[in-house]
Amino acid sequence: MQLNELSYLQTIAQQHSISAAAAKLNLSQQRLSRIVQNIENELGFKIFNRSKKGVSLTKDGVQFMKYLQNILTAYEDMQHIKQKQIQSKHLICGIDKHISQFLLKEILQVFASYPQFTFSFVQFDSAYEMIDALLAQKVQLAVNISAGSLAQDYFYAKYSPEFDIACYPLAKEKMYGIVHQNNPLSAQAAVTLSEIISFPMTFCAADSTYSNLLQNELAAPINIFLETDNLELQLECINRNLAVGLLDGFTLPY
Repeated sequence: MQLNELSYLQTIAQQHSISAAAAKLNLSQQRLSRIVQNIENELGFKIFNRSKKGVSLTKDGVQFMKYLQNILTAYEDMQHIKQKQIQSKHLICGIDKHISQFLLKEILQVFASYPQFTFSFVQFDSAYEMIDALLAQKVQLAVNISAGSLAQDYFYAKYSPEFDIACYPLAKEKMYGIVHQNNPLSAQAAVTLSEIISFPMTFCAADSTYSNLLQNELAAPINIFLETDNLELQLECINRNLAVGLLDGFTLPY
């Protein structure tokens, strides 16, 4: 006997009629009658009393239906668990739109090392919006470029430690101050953050993570000349010596 055939017995008991149950199950009455007879023969007892008025459960049938309900419920529970396990292997990953054009290839290469999972990506306008989605469990992962421990300190300050957020580095890259060749900083092999913010600055987005990080870390105001999503426009400001930029090696265009 098959599990789906056993479920037919429930329908018959509910309808009190083999013909009505057959119509509901989209089966012929003859086929359903044959299935019931085969099950009864295999069990060794009658499940239904048959009469011109329909069918009713025998004493053995009443007891059997109790066991059958437990079996079918357990089967449904197992199917539900199996479906959740399948779904848990698909992860939705949030990514800041300002970095997706530079890092998506590298991110896919990292995720390719986890063949047991499948991934889909959702772009967000800012890192803050993305972290909010992570806290709301709309995404299971969030990928962002950050200035190392500065970013973690900033996010932990903004989002209370009561939230269960863990930061894992996928890759490391140096930060670069981008300046015009006539800027005094261009002669230095390395510069400090304090030196960087002494000049007008350009950032890759409004309310940039980097501008907030710098202000929180240095506790000093920043002269923001331009915030734009357009990297070419940002570089043009630097080429004209109107501002200095702060970029990481991933988004550095050359």
